[in-house]
Amino acid sequence: MVRIGCIGLLLGLACNSVHAVDMVWQQDWIHPAPPMIGAGYSYPELAYPTSIRFAGNADLLFASLTLLGEEHDVLRLSPVGAVRWTAKISAYEPEYAPALWPSADGGAFFAHRDSSRTVKLDADGLIEWTRSFAAEQFVDLPGNRVAALSCDQVSVLDAGSGDVAWQLRLPGRERYCRVNGSASDAAGNILLSTESEGIYATTGSRLYRLDDQGRLLWEYQPGSGRPRLLGFDSVHAYLAGESTVLALDIANGAEVWQSAVAHEDALLVPGDPAVPVAIDGNMVHALEAGSGKLLWSRPLGNVDVIAAIGNALMVNSPSGLHKLDALTGAVQWTTNLPSSDAQGHPVLEWLALGGLDDGQFTALARVAGTVSQPAPLLQRIDFASGALTTQPAMPVLGQADYGDAIHVGDEMISMTVEQDPWPCGID
Repeated sequence: MVRIGCIGLLLGLACNSVHAVDMVWQQDWIHPAPPMIGAGYSYPELAYPTSIRFAGNADLLFASLTLLGEEHDVLRLSPVGAVRWTAKISAYEPEYAPALWPSADGGAFFAHRDSSRTVKLDADGLIEWTRSFAAEQFVDLPGNRVAALSCDQVSVLDAGSGDVAWQLRLPGRERYCRVNGSASDAAGNILLSTESEGIYATTGSRLYRLDDQGRLLWEYQPGSGRPRLLGFDSVHAYLAGESTVLALDIANGAEVWQSAVAHEDALLVPGDPAVPVAIDGNMVHALEAGSGKLLWSRPLGNVDVIAAIGNALMVNSPSGLHKLDALTGAVQWTTNLPSSDAQGHPVLEWLALGGLDDGQFTALARVAGTVSQPAPLLQRIDFASGALTTQPAMPVLGQADYGDAIHVGDEMISMTVEQDPWPCGID
């Protein structure tokens, strides 16, 4: 009897006519807004994981978290700010910046730090292929190839198809290992440096040089510290540790010189010979490539961002952005970067300099808003004179909102959080 009653009830429901439901209102959870530099989970201070690269044609490649931290906005802009493409990729570990690298065909390579997934985006920002291995850094190789580098292995792929040319598992791998520097040359040789960390301290560091077929040419292990690769010239590979800068023979990995230079940051100004540069507080030190002896020193104030652009050294500090001759240390010009964007949001920090094209380069900054994180600031600068020129606008993308709604009597109250300079609204 129970079964019959249930069947009759179901049949009765099935026979009733279906009435259309009238739409009372609709809330669109996607709205147009520029990308921002979102905060990833970190302790004790917030981190803003952002990846910034400049392509060979001076395009800006940029990836940052959305407001909710669930996705990365990835975009490629021309030197004057024209949009090449935009893409969204799910955030696997929001507290870490993804590996990002421009491809010569106008696309990009993208990988999360520990996701074991490498993605190739094409010249329209669409996924061209994916491969199931990790990559922490990328370097270009001749023959339209790219090397995806991790502490576990080096994978060389055809950039167009994603087909693997060769893979090499690196010797001496330890737990909690990270790639902290990489470079390649015109012959396809690869240099990469790694560091391994225990719970409380760094446990080891290595530098490897591989040929274009994946053969290990040499391996260098320092006695102490964790030097990272800065780059190389035709004679030396240059590394920077906590309180030293050193040079190795590029042919066999033998240590040539070591210079005791305390520093918080370091880079290599390309050339033959190149110029190693170390930043120590408010002092900028340049070293002689052949001996490691001090080439010149100059006080410029506490430095927040440095870059090698062309054959010049760019240094930004509270006293201004300075263009220096890398060989002599002579200041060629000094200019003051903007303290706020066009809407009056103050600049929090300058993050990157680069993208030299048609006599101008780009500076990119994170700015502060009163109730949200506004779009990054782009500033174009004349390379010869230091004159500030244009501020290209960040593109507008489709961004997701977060919100909720409640029904109170005859009224509906909703609240949404949006990704733009005025994110909170109550309707």
